[in-house]
Amino acid sequence: MVKKIKVLVLMGGPSSEHEVSLMSGGEVFKALPHTYKGIRGVIPKDANLGEMVHGLLRRHKPDIVFIAMHGSYGEDGRVQALLETMGVPYTGSGVLASALAMDKPRACAVFRDAGFSVPPSEVIHKDEKPGRKFFSSLLRRVGMPLVVKPADAGSSVGVTIVRRPKEFQNALRRAFHFSERVIVQKFIKGREVTCGIVEMPGGFGKLPPIEIIPKAGAFYDYKSKYAAGGSEHVIPPEGLKRRVLYMIQDYALRAHMVLDCSGMSRADFILDSKGVLWILEINTIPGMTPTSLLPDGARAAGIAFPRLLDLIIRAALRRFPS
Repeated sequence: MVKKIKVLVLMGGPSSEHEVSLMSGGEVFKALPHTYKGIRGVIPKDANLGEMVHGLLRRHKPDIVFIAMHGSYGEDGRVQALLETMGVPYTGSGVLASALAMDKPRACAVFRDAGFSVPPSEVIHKDEKPGRKFFSSLLRRVGMPLVVKPADAGSSVGVTIVRRPKEFQNALRRAFHFSERVIVQKFIKGREVTCGIVEMPGGFGKLPPIEIIPKAGAFYDYKSKYAAGGSEHVIPPEGLKRRVLYMIQDYALRAHMVLDCSGMSRADFILDSKGVLWILEINTIPGMTPTSLLPDGARAAGIAFPRLLDLIIRAALRRFPS
């Protein structure tokens, strides 16, 4: 009898994306192929992450950890660093790539240096208290409308599109609730598209591009992402020429490689009316919920969810040879 590989599925955690993480982790746990023995690793929101992870590892002695923790602690390199110090293999990107992808201003700087089109932006720190002069200067540099969002959060928490100057201060306060730094970007009008990358035994799998059409909000916000029927995922985006679809896939792979991501990622873009593809961000731990984009893209490529999980785990095991 072949021994099953023990997979500890880490979910929850102290971030603002705790509930989403529980959904992702639950779906991963349920769908693990029969060659794996799944173990639920639920981290309470108020727990000491280090103590909890140490305890779970001592108790269960997993062969690998599947990280399904979104947002801070799970997606920013901290849990990855903890697992590396303990010599435990884990899924997804390493410490540096995770931290860099989560830090939106720094990721944008790397993408800009690599030749991507990146929306003009400014970073504001919580202790700066910007007034009217700052805002006037910001408008000259960036323009309106603006996107105001936490510099290091995911799932669109704390994101506001500012279309009128009087909305700016409220948008800042909302974003500062989730982070000490806020990134203010020029709003790029166009079609929101995304593309997933999954590492295969022979290289990289570029999943079909997806157009995101929000239904629950004015943009692809938290409710649009996770509520049933909150958004429509069009695969492939209608009316785009094949060369444009290939371009989206190539840019997603370039973004994955520029940040040295591992296992899987999903890059988000805006395609404007002139055909310019603007990169917004890259997600190193994409959602795994029933409404999530990476599983949708994999399904469109003929990769069932259990097979997707198997590919992600196998990629991690190759990265951490015993």
